[in-house]
Amino acid sequence: MDVPLLITIISILIATSISFLSYMVSALSQDDIDKFIEDETPNARKLQKVWLKFDESFNPFMIVEMALYAIAIFVFGLSFDFQTSTLVSIIGGFFLLIAMTLTLKFIAYFIGIKLSKTSATKFVPFFDLFYSALSPLELLNEKISHKISGKNAEEFSREEITALFESAKDEGSLDDDEYRILKNIMNFSEVLVTDVLTPRTVMITLRASQTIGEVQDITELSQYSRIPVWSDDKEDEEIIGYVLSKDIFLTALKGEKDKKISTITRELNLINENTRLDKALEEFLRRKKHMFVVVDEYGGVEGLITMEDVLETILGVEIVDEGDKVADLRVLAKQQRDKRIERKHDL
Repeated sequence: MDVPLLITIISILIATSISFLSYMVSALSQDDIDKFIEDETPNARKLQKVWLKFDESFNPFMIVEMALYAIAIFVFGLSFDFQTSTLVSIIGGFFLLIAMTLTLKFIAYFIGIKLSKTSATKFVPFFDLFYSALSPLELLNEKISHKISGKNAEEFSREEITALFESAKDEGSLDDDEYRILKNIMNFSEVLVTDVLTPRTVMITLRASQTIGEVQDITELSQYSRIPVWSDDKEDEEIIGYVLSKDIFLTALKGEKDKKISTITRELNLINENTRLDKALEEFLRRKKHMFVVVDEYGGVEGLITMEDVLETILGVEIVDEGDKVADLRVLAKQQRDKRIERKHDL
């Protein structure tokens, strides 16, 4: 086998392998990544970093793949003796090369999609090797981007938009409510969950071992629609879920007053206190949940955050759930939250 043909085959095989890795990553969703992490699959966190990096505009997979295909075509052309080869043989050779390339690319696509949900973490070492080898190219891309757009392009555009809002408000094009909402949206990604949560110290909660009869007359049941439930383990105390106040009343009306709170408890998901509020909103929408338990880096309960807390941050007004009768029991928590957000905006 002559050298040009060997180089052509090797280039196409490497390009196909890169195409396989690219299809595998692109087929993954946020739910797939979350499942790998929840199952404690080895290299799950590293795969998450690869997936997030792949989601950005700079795609080294495609750049290298196209470069290898270009090399393959160029070198393949060198394998012909244009003085002795017929036009038909040259065209036929290139058609054969293209057919082989498309076939291998289709196989890479099919296998990459099929293995992405189950085996993507096993290929993390290849992703690491690939990105390490191309780190100079990525650095060059960043420098070119900074030269074109400027280092402070994002901050500058934010300032421009804020100034535009203020100008529109002064001219009367925006009323106070519209201006407040737009300004809050501009600062939305800078606010953390810990800035808007309802602190543990003012939470209204129940115990898993309490019975319906013991809690049915608690005043707060008529004031809140959802109430968190603590476990009974004093050494490893945690919130195991929440109950709907209407479920307690319905169970009591059925005469099942000896039934424990744990039997009607619903699942409650966790979220880290340092999560950005825009990401928290994505989680609320993705999981279709209304409430999360906020935990610190050690898993300790810091408080609660609800969808209303997120919307209040955007709208700048207090929202009362349709099942809640009063808002003033949360005044302390809201005052603390507003002070934290004001300090963050002043920075």
